[in-house]
Amino acid sequence: METKTKVQTNGSIPIYGLGLLKSMYVTMRTLLKRSVTVQYPRERLPIPALSRGRLIMKGAIDEAVPDVLVSDVMPPCQVACPANVDARGYIGLVAAGRYDDAFELHLEKNPIPAIIGRVCPHPCEDACRRGEEDEPVTICWIKRFMADNVSAERLNKVYTPPKIRKGKKVAVIGAGPAGMSAAFYLAKCGYDVTVFDRFPKVGGMLTVGIPEYRLPESIVEKEVENLKRLGVKIQLNTPFGPGGLTLDDLKKQDFAAVFLGIGAHEPMELEIEGEHLIGVIPGEVFLARDRLGQDIGMGKKVAIVGGGNTAIDCARVALRMGADKVTILYRRTRKEMPALDAEVEDALEEGVKVEFLVAPVRVLGRDYVKQLELLRMELGPPDESGRRRPVQIKGSEYTIDVDTVIPAISRTPETDWLKEAGLDCNKRDAIVVDPETGRTNRENIFAAGDAVTGPSIAIDAIGTARKAAMGIDRHLNGGQLSEYWSNAFNREDTMKNRYEDLPNREHPEKLDPKERITNFDEVEKTYPRTIAIKQAERCLSCMTQRCIACHICEKNCPTRAITVRDSQNGERMVDVYELDYGRCQFCKICVEMCPTTTLSHTPDFGLGTYTRKGAVYGKNRMLGVDQ
Repeated sequence: METKTKVQTNGSIPIYGLGLLKSMYVTMRTLLKRSVTVQYPRERLPIPALSRGRLIMKGAIDEAVPDVLVSDVMPPCQVACPANVDARGYIGLVAAGRYDDAFELHLEKNPIPAIIGRVCPHPCEDACRRGEEDEPVTICWIKRFMADNVSAERLNKVYTPPKIRKGKKVAVIGAGPAGMSAAFYLAKCGYDVTVFDRFPKVGGMLTVGIPEYRLPESIVEKEVENLKRLGVKIQLNTPFGPGGLTLDDLKKQDFAAVFLGIGAHEPMELEIEGEHLIGVIPGEVFLARDRLGQDIGMGKKVAIVGGGNTAIDCARVALRMGADKVTILYRRTRKEMPALDAEVEDALEEGVKVEFLVAPVRVLGRDYVKQLELLRMELGPPDESGRRRPVQIKGSEYTIDVDTVIPAISRTPETDWLKEAGLDCNKRDAIVVDPETGRTNRENIFAAGDAVTGPSIAIDAIGTARKAAMGIDRHLNGGQLSEYWSNAFNREDTMKNRYEDLPNREHPEKLDPKERITNFDEVEKTYPRTIAIKQAERCLSCMTQRCIACHICEKNCPTRAITVRDSQNGERMVDVYELDYGRCQFCKICVEMCPTTTLSHTPDFGLGTYTRKGAVYGKNRMLGVDQ
């Protein structure tokens, strides 16, 4: 049965028909004119208001573009960062050779850059617009260079305790990325901060969950010393909860507020037969024993279950601890592995084996692990994570000889004692908070990090902890934020210009695989100065609305209607920008591809006075397409 759609009319002619007739008239009038080329800044051709796809270019074309471009609009990298770190800003400063200024700017959103520059999976780089042209800017490695090269004078400046003190004490429970971040921002606001942690070392999962070859202990100690400069007190070997400190204890000690950054340290079980035999060691426990110098209890034939970064870390540590054979067992394919590709490649280079599409069924042995029974899998429809769900292949069971099994599948917060203390927790055992302030249901108690979000990346914990610190400050400061939050780093002044003729993404040097499996030395090296600056210069300064002569509009124009001519004086500026209206088909690709949003079209784009959206909507309606 044919479906008809009514079209609203104005008199005897449909309103969409009026628009189309008007558009056809404008189009034919334009086509009858000869093709012209407009050159900026020497020529300016007035374009009629009704011209199709009129192009607007913001910013001065004939002026040199500074290295450090400031905009109130977040670029894609900053939006993708859970802590909204201003990557565009600090990378521009690094490109200008201003490492100290870059460091100070970075502290506004992330107070432990030397750590994060080594362990972050950098979602910012996944969003980098440079990646659409060749490869993303090496944001994380540039951050590491910046943090490793800040001057002692600037460190003394930024880690000097504020002169104005609040006279109020805040307790921070947990010395991981969330706790360290909350302590930093609260100390900068003038509060007396004491950090309590159950481990003998500061860092939380940064210390007990990340191997030394990725994050040297000296780097964590350096960040801790910076906190101490601000006046932060740190009390280790202090368990919290049953048998240790309680929320009531802290209240008796006159702490005005408590921040909970306890992380998610409870390993999830495989829930299979034989899981509690001697030789089955949860991944988090395995890594913690290594970092704390405890006996690991590992054999020579090691199987790791899981596909995340923890599984990769366990495998590489096992090799360094003397295992003869290390195999990762993952129930999906390499494509679905959540671990970083670079980490997987490093593990393979070092001799780790990976078996895909297998899952453990039971651990075999009497008292000790002897074998692991596996079942082959195939991929079915996607699950809630978007990855294809593994489906068992019946009758495909087989066994492998092992003496150590390391489950590394996930972890949860330890919150039973918090529930008993009256805090609301959800079904995932995470603490329930106000997402904007970190405030819990109990007065003066705030929380952030993995204890709230579940297991996540360190920069996520930092972002939520910063919000919670602001929430604590507003709560204790009469509803007002301290001056610290409004004293943003000043990014004025420029030093040098960037150039379009730059190398592609360059990886830092690494130790040879044969050498690195014999020790726990840091595998990746920090960029040398020359490479760090060149890589920083690759940044496209997205969303600044200033042309940087990147030529992306020219390269992506399907009709070659655009020609960009760079300045001949070696500076990053444009002498001539040509748009050939005889070739231009008003496809808007140049506008959509422009990383700085310098280019835009008038609302007249499309059919006559219709906007693009309006025209498509009207066409669908007239054709009877369901909305």
